[in-house]
Amino acid sequence: MGLISKIARNLRAIKCLVLPTLFPSRYITYRACIHFQSGEVVDNNWGDDVNPLIIEWLSGRKALCLPNCVVSRAFHIRFFQVIGSTLSFWSLKDAYVWGSGILNDQMTERIKAEDAPRRIYSVRGPLTRDLLMARGIDCPEVYGDPALLFPLMYTPSSRKSHKIGVIPHYKDLEKPELLHLLADEETTLIKVRGYGAWKNFIEEINSCDFVVSSSLHGVIIAEAYGVPCIWAKFGSYVDGWDFKYYDFFASIGKADSTYMKIFEDTTVSELKLASSRWRAGKIETDQLLRSCPFLDESRFPL
Repeated sequence: MGLISKIARNLRAIKCLVLPTLFPSRYITYRACIHFQSGEVVDNNWGDDVNPLIIEWLSGRKALCLPNCVVSRAFHIRFFQVIGSTLSFWSLKDAYVWGSGILNDQMTERIKAEDAPRRIYSVRGPLTRDLLMARGIDCPEVYGDPALLFPLMYTPSSRKSHKIGVIPHYKDLEKPELLHLLADEETTLIKVRGYGAWKNFIEEINSCDFVVSSSLHGVIIAEAYGVPCIWAKFGSYVDGWDFKYYDFFASIGKADSTYMKIFEDTTVSELKLASSRWRAGKIETDQLLRSCPFLDESRFPL
């Protein structure tokens, strides 16, 4: 990271300290894996990128993204941690957690009782809670990825125009198993990176009869909107990759869910058969909303 970039990050952190302190009813601070260009969020990874969107919708305040930098650590700037598998990415001492999860149960060295968040209001799923509790970190039994709330926020206008939507994790884009699937005329690619406007992702998922996704938030949005979804794996992955998927499925009463391995000779007929076995999860948004620490109750009476 260059000197100019470091200075910019620390200046942003100062802004995250000053504005919410002076104007607490107008500004709120969060942390997420988001990239910015000219002050705007870059469409790099949909699930991370929508953090400010949902925080602003629920709080009625301007969301400021706090960088992990010298200033943020020195001044112990407090922040909310919301959508994402980010609980093992940085120190949580100054975090208030609502809905986040653990990425990989094989990489949890940073999760320690002495580095516990200031408070946890909810987590993505029960597997994340179990791991936190095992490390001596108190966590309530309140579950749900906040992206499950999108149907309350946005109603898609798209009609069914595609048979099968394929939503690869951005690391899968060059894998031959994926390229084989996309060669079929019944499939269409739905991007989690380079998707354009955030609404496009939701519209494209809802335009499909069913989706095949190796992206966790492809799975989550499909489940949220009741679109049949196959959790797919293209090729090989690192150990512990499956943790975040099982964690999410357990949160919606589908702990028995598993993935479909996609090969270079997997056929559309096989996908259609697999999608016919899909059943809707049990998604309860009331408890998740009630647990939200920055909910503007004047706008969301519960």
